Amino acid sequence: MKCPDHSRWYQGVFGLVAFAVVAAIVVVTPERAPAACTGDCSGDGEVTVNELITMVNIALGTAQVSACMAGDVNGDGEITVNEIVAGVNNALNGCPAAMGGCGDGVVEAGEDCDNGGTCIGGTNAGTHCTAESQCQGDGVCISGAKRENGCSSDADCPNSKCVHCRTFGGAGCAANCTTESVVHVTLIPGQSPDGTSITDGTSGLVVNSPTITIGIPFIPGTTRELTIGKQKDGTIPTILKAATNTTAGIDVLNGAACICLRPIVFKTCGGTVREKSGLPSIDCTPGYTAGDSLCAGTKPCTFAFGDGNVGTGDVGCDALDGVNVTSTQDSGGTSSPVDSCSGSGTPGPGPVLTTLADAGGAGSTVLSIASELGFTLAACTGTTADYGPDGMFCTADDPTAGRMVQPQVLTTGTASSTVLNADCTDDNSIGPFMIHGAPLSCSALAGGSASGGVLVGAFPDLNAPTIQDIVVTNSQAAQ
Repeated sequence: MKCPDHSRWYQGVFGLVAFAVVAAIVVVTPERAPAACTGDCSGDGEVTVNELITMVNIALGTAQVSACMAGDVNGDGEITVNEIVAGVNNALNGCPAAMGGCGDGVVEAGEDCDNGGTCIGGTNAGTHCTAESQCQGDGVCISGAKRENGCSSDADCPNSKCVHCRTFGGAGCAANCTTESVVHVTLIPGQSPDGTSITDGTSGLVVNSPTITIGIPFIPGTTRELTIGKQKDGTIPTILKAATNTTAGIDVLNGAACICLRPIVFKTCGGTVREKSGLPSIDCTPGYTAGDSLCAGTKPCTFAFGDGNVGTGDVGCDALDGVNVTSTQDSGGTSSPVDSCSGSGTPGPGPVLTTLADAGGAGSTVLSIASELGFTLAACTGTTADYGPDGMFCTADDPTAGRMVQPQVLTTGTASSTVLNADCTDDNSIGPFMIHGAPLSCSALAGGSASGGVLVGAFPDLNAPTIQDIVVTNSQAAQ
């Protein structure tokens, strides 16, 4: 819109904004212009003075939000000062270009579908979006060495992009706007001839501690289900749905104990797995934490991998960055910076620090997932409250008290993990313990098979019953 007296017009509109603030008693700090064209009530590609007045009236409560849906960017049923300011900027500078491509909610050439996206990483995380500019604040790195880290710009995401409006699969439309299909995977049963390891190319866990090492094979019939999109731009987007990727309790030491490592739907403040600094984002997963209240004053509690998904990632058909994964945690020896053992009251232990590095070749795969982690010093079936009404350990009806959420990265590359200052002993390290995966085949996946692929992971776990600090490595090999 063009006006002969630009400055007077601008001051006049802001006079209306100021009046709206007083009348509506709304206090909002603007962060960034949050809409593809905030304030374009008519959808004609520009913002007029009348449309700005309509937004002000909605903020005052004298008009319904339905009069300008384009002004209510975050979908909360009201118009706030930051949305009005964004509308003013669009009136002065013109509407920004539409997002275009996958995630804009419009099925275009080369797309099978387009459900739009979800704001991730910023102050309106969890909001449905169809444009980057509809999302306020930071975003998330979607691949590479900083995969699932928060970000402000592409500069924070080496060889990747900082995305604010992120697409997720899971509802029939993959993250690259192609039709999803399902790959049913039966895992190769674990073999542990010596009881202390898992044979390469088979499936299971190894629990490593200074005093004992236990190989825990996965039993025959253990399955997984990958939901994949079509190959596009050299990658196949992949998710794991909660409904089809369950794991029963795993017997340890011939029934003397049972371990739970069951994939769950993971939520954090902002929906990132890690902050821009690399520190873990605040876990607000309902049932395992205090939930939304943990995010007060920060970012909304949001699904990290999409609603109903326990994991998300990519298969690189030519290559993929960030395939070698390392996780480290300081348990807190008496002279450690986190000092959780000396009785001084200093908080501890330290956070799990995860790094991704190096590129892998064709078929390299990285999946970010989260699991419920728990132990019982008894068999995997029982009648106490720990087993829930169905009498089975590690099912959805179990109480979650005493269990934790364990995010990890599964890879076809190499996974390793270390506990520093373990068991309250300075300079005592457990690990690094390392495990190697094997790539998948994109052509086989397109035909419904993951055969030959091996996904591996490694993570620290502190204060496990009787054996204290441990490192767990795991292998999932597809038949």
